[in-house]
Amino acid sequence: MPIDADVIVIGGGTSGAAAALSLARAGRRVIVLDRFKPPHEHGEHHGGQRLFRTAYFEHPGYVPLLRRALDGWRRLEAESGERLLELTGAVYVGAPGGELISGSLRSAAAHGVPHEVLSPHEATEALPGAVLHESCVVMRERTAGYVRCDAAIAALLRVAEATGAKIRSGVPASGWSASSNSVEVATAGGILRAGLLIIAAGPWSGALLSDIGVRLTVTRQVQAYVEASPGGGPACCWAVEGLDGLFVYGFPRDHHAGTIKFGVHVHGPVLDPDRPTPSVTAREIEQARSALRGVFPSLANGRIHGSACRYTNSPDTHFIIDRHPAFPNVVFGAGFSGHGFKFAPVLGELLAKLVMDPGAEHPAPFLALSRFGGGG
Repeated sequence: MPIDADVIVIGGGTSGAAAALSLARAGRRVIVLDRFKPPHEHGEHHGGQRLFRTAYFEHPGYVPLLRRALDGWRRLEAESGERLLELTGAVYVGAPGGELISGSLRSAAAHGVPHEVLSPHEATEALPGAVLHESCVVMRERTAGYVRCDAAIAALLRVAEATGAKIRSGVPASGWSASSNSVEVATAGGILRAGLLIIAAGPWSGALLSDIGVRLTVTRQVQAYVEASPGGGPACCWAVEGLDGLFVYGFPRDHHAGTIKFGVHVHGPVLDPDRPTPSVTAREIEQARSALRGVFPSLANGRIHGSACRYTNSPDTHFIIDRHPAFPNVVFGAGFSGHGFKFAPVLGELLAKLVMDPGAEHPAPFLALSRFGGGG
């Protein structure tokens, strides 16, 4: 039976688009399916800015991947002709034993990430208007900043398509099946066939990967934007873990929008991905204002609006990237738990490597399915 492509990619968002680009660069025939037209507001990533940082508090194993991702973003900028990554630097503030500071310092020490430890007074010079507790520890990282989210996803898809990938928007995949050397993906327009499959479907990954033995939970997350005058607020990215455990993060002012984006790092209520994401409420805006007031009191008086996105969470909040336990020609990336966007170029490399080379060892074993007692 004839095949439609070498590889089908389910999901045209961040990791799916990046995987398609890596595959197309390798000369593979690729079809990308997305139920909407990316970039869109129904998946995990949309909007203007997403953090990029290297001294990764979550796990030191991410640092080598981030360095490769940095090279990947620069390559994409060169190929697309568009500026996507701004390395403004970042300042992290927290209690001495808190997760943010201890984890960031651990990763920096393990991998030689350039950084400085500042006094609270020095931190207020880097974060004008911030009110910081005198007992806090402050770390400044130079290799940090933000990626322009919607522009980056559009660039990934545009360059992938120019390199040979076929992008089919508005085509949801309702299911898939596989044998040892082929896969079939069901769509409303019929069955598509290929030798290999990558599942990178964001919030819909759980339904497509219901047999891997790991539950993925989709949650609703609020992002807030406060109006600020030119020169107002910090000139770099920032994250503050308060003594009360509240974790607030944000960006420098977006001079196009005239706003400063910020948020509280906490997993929100569980969502059904097939239902519309509820709009941000007035109560949530005031909760965001209260969180901002604890760090930047003067900024908190500005007009604030919000938008909602989705996290697809793994049980331990680390990514799951692996081959399917029953079908080595099916590879998936899922459970990015709200911190996957910055890795997009290297995620594409990892997914493409796993699917193209069935004998290759896992390039990032701490992200394998086997940590949950499953395959991989």
